[in-house]
Amino acid sequence: MPYVPASPRPAPPPLQVRAQVVVAIGTAAWFVAFVLVAIWHRSLADHGHGEWLWITLAGWVFGLVGLPLSAVQTRSARRRAEARRAEAGRPDGPAGAAGAPARTEPPAPH
Repeated sequence: MPYVPASPRPAPPPLQVRAQVVVAIGTAAWFVAFVLVAIWHRSLADHGHGEWLWITLAGWVFGLVGLPLSAVQTRSARRRAEARRAEAGRPDGPAGAAGAPARTEPPAPH
């Protein structure tokens, strides 16, 4: 039977990260790996690691695809946070109805 604590601790708040920076660094790392593997491709292929070139190329391409996607996600999160802040400021909105406390959201990463 698994151990279940009597009173579980609350979940920590979400960590705010700059996704575009993380994706850009990862994409650059995959590109550097691709270049290095391309330089030593013949030796790697002779030792049974010829697929590493394609793996690093795939990592770089997926990173390039992820850059605009992370930008879209960041803009969308910023718009949602602004909309929540605007809604919480209205006394007739859902946050002000029936004396319910307003929800506070952390600011979206820039």
